Amino acid sequence: MDYDVIIIGAGPGGVAASTKAKELGLTSLTIEKGDDILAGMTASSPPGKSVYPSVPKDSKNEFAIPFLKPPEDKISTEDYVKKVKEEVKNRELKINFREEFTGFKKDGLITVQTSRDEYVAENLVLAIGSSIPRDLSIYGEATPIARTLHRPEDYLGKNVLVIGGGNAGAGVVMSLSKLKRERGDSTVVYWAHRSERFNIDREVARDLGEEILLGGNIRILQGARPILSEVDKSLGERRLMIRTDEHLMGDDVKLTYGMCFPLENVIACIGFKGPAAIFEKLGIEVMVHGNRKGTGIAILDDNLQTNIEGVYAIGGAISPSYIRRTMGGKHHEKVRHPNFIYTAVRDGASVIEHIYNNRR
Repeated sequence: MDYDVIIIGAGPGGVAASTKAKELGLTSLTIEKGDDILAGMTASSPPGKSVYPSVPKDSKNEFAIPFLKPPEDKISTEDYVKKVKEEVKNRELKINFREEFTGFKKDGLITVQTSRDEYVAENLVLAIGSSIPRDLSIYGEATPIARTLHRPEDYLGKNVLVIGGGNAGAGVVMSLSKLKRERGDSTVVYWAHRSERFNIDREVARDLGEEILLGGNIRILQGARPILSEVDKSLGERRLMIRTDEHLMGDDVKLTYGMCFPLENVIACIGFKGPAAIFEKLGIEVMVHGNRKGTGIAILDDNLQTNIEGVYAIGGAISPSYIRRTMGGKHHEKVRHPNFIYTAVRDGASVIEHIYNNRR
């Protein structure tokens, strides 16, 4: 069967695109490598983390797909996903789960290749999110560091180090602190960021302040940088050292202060790389800084279409910014593109409307 559009990813942008396609009478298929819709959001969010209906400052429109808007009242990721799943079930959207996108080729139509089959479509929408974890980039990093918080009870009775100064890190810190506080656990949740300034949304900051006022045992480490991962032979465990302060003792000597944690007590919430490496592999044009492959940002036209006709990129895949191509094909300005649910939903709906209005 040929489809009007194939969508890669069943996150907010992919679900929005699939929903809008059905509303407009376009045939569509969504490919999702996870077990269910919003799998990426579920995997990267600690239990109980809140979801907000955040809207970019320059946006005045409502959510393009109303049922994907999180409630104004605080709602957990789990409850939000449950709510969206019910809506998707009622709409009978065509989504293949546990199937991984591996590439495509274009010869007039687009042939999409997956781990299971090949599909043919007029258009392809890449709603793949920014799902490539960053590395700590420290000497000796040889074993995985937990990046999300699936079992918070595993950290009871342990002093925990959470690395990362964004909303994900704040969510993990709050979840751990609340659990420890409720269980009477006096161990500390250390929150470290390499910068002096933490970058979290106003709503998240409010919730964090509330947890601290309730007695959460949280210690904030500003300007703290992971510097070494090594095996402590005396304890027989791998440990991570972070630098908390340093002073010059002379032209060539520094006095460094730090803390050392068992690696199993470390949770790295340091974000994700944009999927530039995937774009490059697919032949999609990106703008690369210097010679650093895999670090560029996508170059798109006003309709979020790539340099390959009929292939679009939306949502987290092009956040936090992309390069807008002018009508003449020259590179234009960098466009800020916040990684919000709102933005992904807007992208998904607008791309499908563009496809519908430009059918052959």
